[in-house]
Amino acid sequence: MAEKIAVIGEVYEGNLRPITLECLAAAENLSEDGEIIIIFCGEKPTEIICQEISYYSAAKIVWTSLDKKERIVEMYNSCLQKIIEKEKPTKIIFGNTEFGKAVAPYISEKLSFPLFSNVMDLQRKDNAMRATMPVFSGKLHQIINIDFPQFIITLKPNSFKMPMKKEQKNIPIEEMKIDKKAPIFPLIQMEKSSESRKDLLDAKVIVAGGRGLQNEEGYHLLQQLASLVDGTVGVSRGAVDLGVADISLLIGQTGKTVSPDIYIACGISGAIQHIVGMNAAKTVVAINNDQKAPIFEEADYGVVGDIFEVLPALIKELESYK
Repeated sequence: MAEKIAVIGEVYEGNLRPITLECLAAAENLSEDGEIIIIFCGEKPTEIICQEISYYSAAKIVWTSLDKKERIVEMYNSCLQKIIEKEKPTKIIFGNTEFGKAVAPYISEKLSFPLFSNVMDLQRKDNAMRATMPVFSGKLHQIINIDFPQFIITLKPNSFKMPMKKEQKNIPIEEMKIDKKAPIFPLIQMEKSSESRKDLLDAKVIVAGGRGLQNEEGYHLLQQLASLVDGTVGVSRGAVDLGVADISLLIGQTGKTVSPDIYIACGISGAIQHIVGMNAAKTVVAINNDQKAPIFEEADYGVVGDIFEVLPALIKELESYK
């Protein structure tokens, strides 16, 4: 009997998140002749999402409906467990996102599947899979053989190449009806942040600020620059401690791990706790008034200067260019 691999899909603001396609690529690495399915909890996948998936190796989509107020970790845990128990996959792949990090450990414990987190590379070696994962805040990589017949992995975002498109096919969609218990901690309401922004994990350009922002004026400059380069705002712990930015924008060991094409660090000294969250960026530009700041060791391009002088000049130049 061929094995079955389950990819746990994610949707953000109506669009399929790129991490889901990365998980599909990993599933293709794991699968020889097995069946790959994609599982969604929430709204029914749109026709556009289904068409996008139809170019790849997934054999079917399984989904269950969750109302907006039911979209909390407790409900995701319960619904995913029931779908997985019915479908009986031997391998389960999540993105190492807020969702994956919250749900994968629960599924691992309930199903007694070993969990391997933040995997950045998978290679088949003989009859086992060889997984690479960062350790010690990304200073080292550990390579281990996974020779369990059943396991769960979470993938580090932007670590896997998108899978190759194949001939488009019709992909069946199955809805699973699940009897759901009322959550212990019900969701009362959700409020959208007044600041519209792209998700940091999917951002190609990130403009990040640290303690050097000093105040709201500095944060406003950061927002202006991000808008001009079609980027997303991120921050280090220093900016959160100042009270100028929300903790949801935090990049680092206790925040998000990102890997954009361009990372512009403004007034960030470069403590290791922050570096581990952004050192996968393809190009790093650092702006800091301390020429000995550790961030310059990570930078491809560096500017030694006061951000209250450098950023206005850069913004003016970009505005004239546009």
